[in-house]
Amino acid sequence: MKSRPLLFTCGLYAGITFLHLIKVPDAPEAVRDIPYLDKCIHLVMFALLVMTTLRCSLNNQRLGVWQTIYRIIFCLAYAVLMESLQDYLTEFRSFEWGDIAADAGGIIVGWSLARKPILAFFFEHKIWKAA
Repeated sequence: MKSRPLLFTCGLYAGITFLHLIKVPDAPEAVRDIPYLDKCIHLVMFALLVMTTLRCSLNNQRLGVWQTIYRIIFCLAYAVLMESLQDYLTEFRSFEWGDIAADAGGIIVGWSLARKPILAFFFEHKIWKAA
């Protein structure tokens, strides 16, 4: 199956879209008291998103500079779109610049981790290669 990495990446986009638009039940007080937990979640989500977006190409070849830049710009536009949609489509979520900053931080972290050779081991093993 040649499209396994692409399907995983599309599933990740769908999952992040779903998480942006659902109403999250109230967390216990101990969890709500963790400072900047929401921003950390945004950072991790977008780091994973960018890592998979940059590492998973249909032909398993290394991306060029412009292809990488386009994908990073797409992920940043996606972050802004998700914040805008949750402001307009839901009554229980709002647009926050801090979330976009956390998403941008996740994009930077994901980009830097996707470039590390040690992570290439995980992405280039049989799990990710075409069967």
